[in-house]
Amino acid sequence: MAAPVSNAGVFLIKALFDLYIFVMLLRFLLQLKSANPHNPITKVIIQATKPLVMPLQKLLPCIGRANLSVIFWLVALEALKLLLVTWIGLDKMPQPLGLVLWGVGSLLGKVINLYFFAILIQVILSWVQPSRYNPALEILYVITGPILRPFQRFVPAMGGFDISPIFAMLTVQVLNILVAQPMIAYGAGIALS
Repeated sequence: MAAPVSNAGVFLIKALFDLYIFVMLLRFLLQLKSANPHNPITKVIIQATKPLVMPLQKLLPCIGRANLSVIFWLVALEALKLLLVTWIGLDKMPQPLGLVLWGVGSLLGKVINLYFFAILIQVILSWVQPSRYNPALEILYVITGPILRPFQRFVPAMGGFDISPIFAMLTVQVLNILVAQPMIAYGAGIALS
């Protein structure tokens, strides 16, 4: 009976933490890209993350557009999630250094997955072409624009179709395989040793 309860606990911890980490990650990326602060979705993201971010703003100010307090909370929340999941799921306390490396690798994987799926959604929506303003599409274009532009410069359209998103998605997946996954494995190895 203990295994189903711990599995349910691990699932809930992962789901709740990952949802909030996703919102915090969106805040970081939207601030980094100078997204429209009047966009209703941006306003919701800022309000949802404000209770954690604002108290640290004085200690960890922004460097350019990079908000250090958001970065701190991203790493801290990911490490806390991994700590709780390891403790509940494996009944083991992980090593702190490994936990931080594991958390940073996991965050990097989340960023890569966010870009992959954002580009994929943008491609699908380009076939539909919504006719009126959509705040979610505005955010999507703000996030994917800097990644897609270099590919659009070097990959010509074929038969009127922009195939540059295919190369962008392949590149982010290769980064996941070469950078994020090894860092996760290395950090988890140290944390669980």
